[in-house]
Amino acid sequence: MNFKTGGYWLYAMVSPENQKQWGRMNYLAFDKYENIEIEDAFCDENGKLNNELPVSKGQIAFAKKDIETIKNHGGDEAAWKELHKMPVWPFFAGPFIAI
Repeated sequence: MNFKTGGYWLYAMVSPENQKQWGRMNYLAFDKYENIEIEDAFCDENGKLNNELPVSKGQIAFAKKDIETIKNHGGDEAAWKELHKMPVWPFFAGPFIAI
């Protein structure tokens, strides 16, 4: 993981059957203590992007709430709690491997 502007995180989503689907999160910009702009794409185990699949772009915003920092994914707190109630797809139940 190279956690800086222009850097990236190469990771694998691992199924219970040990199937791996590789992904790469590119760090486009950092606004210290405010947000991180990212681009997430499928790739091979070496980080080479798969241009046949779509790329998602987004922003991880941080907000101070009381004493703790929470991650804001564009929804309100109630929506965030509802998201956590959703069942997890079996393919994504395995651990992430950060390289």
